[in-house]
Amino acid sequence: RFDTVVRGTPGELFNGAHVTQSYEPKLPDRVPADALAYFTFHGSEGMLNGLTKTPQFSSPQLRPLVKVLREVEALLQGENALYVRGNGDSSKYPEVTLVTEPKAGTDGAEALDIILGENSSTLGVKPTHTAIDRIPARTLDLGPATIYYADVGDNLVVTDSAEGLRSFAHPSSTLGGSDDFKDTANASGLPSKTQGYVYVNVRGGVALAQKLSHAQIPD
Repeated sequence: RFDTVVRGTPGELFNGAHVTQSYEPKLPDRVPADALAYFTFHGSEGMLNGLTKTPQFSSPQLRPLVKVLREVEALLQGENALYVRGNGDSSKYPEVTLVTEPKAGTDGAEALDIILGENSSTLGVKPTHTAIDRIPARTLDLGPATIYYADVGDNLVVTDSAEGLRSFAHPSSTLGGSDDFKDTANASGLPSKTQGYVYVNVRGGVALAQKLSHAQIPD
């Protein structure tokens, strides 16, 4: 648990910044129980305004990114979560999944289609439509890895594993219901309303680190 106080004068990055109100997280009751690392935050309208007004974004090279950031902002205006799970033996990469709650009335997958379509020449890749367990989805072939994204209910899910979509849509058990998570939340004094937090399952994370590094970590 961290309690931090920062003193000083905010720089230009914080001009017009929107303060996130405390919220009661709902996504832990939808995310699979075997998430090894979990980060949650709540977006707001104008959350990236300070960033887009910095001198760096006034340059001709980065000016087009301002529009992209504003479009991405609409995908992050509710409760969001980024989490990591082990990917079994099917891949040398762990599963990394981002779940967002877009602005009301925004179709997350369609909005991401437009963002990627408008920047396809720069990115060098276009989404391909597919279906995963009857979930209409898109894939992005990045060579070493494939990115999948789809609407699941009111959420946009972006992941590097097809199983990431399946497990969020149909979890057999959830993070919020797991004993490890509940014990950690209670021990840290996690309040019912928060401005965001990070949860790490150290024991499971060590096992994943050993798998990725092909090395035994000493006790």
